[in-house]
Amino acid sequence: MSDLELSHSKVDIALLKRLIDTSTSLLADRLHVLPNSITSYAKSDIANSSRIVYEYLTRNTKDDQTKLREINDEVISRCAELVVEQYNVLQVYRTKSLSKGMRMYSEFSYSLESSLTYMITIIYPLSKLNPTQTLMPDLFKKFFTQALGLLRMLNLDLSSEAYSNWRTLHEAECVIKLLVEGGKELQDVY
Repeated sequence: MSDLELSHSKVDIALLKRLIDTSTSLLADRLHVLPNSITSYAKSDIANSSRIVYEYLTRNTKDDQTKLREINDEVISRCAELVVEQYNVLQVYRTKSLSKGMRMYSEFSYSLESSLTYMITIIYPLSKLNPTQTLMPDLFKKFFTQALGLLRMLNLDLSSEAYSNWRTLHEAECVIKLLVEGGKELQDVY
């Protein structure tokens, strides 16, 4: 059972699916293509936006009968318009962002993101967030997580924010280097 199914009723899932399907069909109509030709990336963006809009719609509604009564075809259509409009704005922003800075879908960015994610998954089971027992794995986990965050900032063309975080990443690198060279004695003092 997925997290979505655990936190939503069957009515929530059905209504959300209707919103996603209506939004996807509307996008396909605007692009003059068949709905099944919409890419997985676009469908994922549409689904995320639909979920956010649905959560807003139902924020004060607790029971399923009220949801069914209030979220009718007209509401679904208006919300689908909002979702598709938001998706189009997102696409324009991504296109502008990709024209400068690091390209989100470049081979370099993909390779770096894959490497960092791999390192995080290796170190994650060793890190217990308890410096007296797992100091070095904790520091490595923090370092690789910060590096991944920095890459994402660069991909989103947030270079000034990335630059300020680069200093923090470099400081973490220096601390790790000193602790590795200093051995167990320095690690215990740290």
